[in-house]
Formats: sequence, structure tokens, C-alpha cells
Amino acid sequence: MFTITLGLLLHSQLAHAEIYKWVDEKGTVHFTEDPATIPEKYREKVKSRTTDEDLMTPGTSGLVMCE
Repeated sequence: MFTITLGLLLHSQLAHAEIYKWVDEKGTVHFTEDPATIPEKYREKVKSRTTDEDLMTPGTSGLVMCE
């Protein structure tokens, strides 16, 4: 039981997010977590990444980009 509780506690300290990136016709790079906010004409060229943020590490951004 202790192992399960410890595993859940450690897992709950990470936040996961999907980040979407696109470039508009002026060359401006945009980022969002909500794909519904991406203009339809750019949706075919969107790139996405999953982030893991370590909420337990003080003094760091904790942002890890995974492909």
C-alpha cells in the first residue's frame, strides 16, 4: 500500500500540457495550449509538443520539451 501511495504522490507532482505552435503569414510565431484558438488556415501546419513540468523542483522552470 505504501508503494502505491508513494507512486501516486510522485506522479501527481508533474503537470502535462500539449503546446501548439504555428507561424502566420507575417512570420510571427504563435503558441497556445488550446488548438481551438488556432486560425483554421494554419491548422494543417501546426506543430505540437508535450511538456512535463516538475512542480516539486524549486528555482527552476521545470519545463521539459518532449518530441
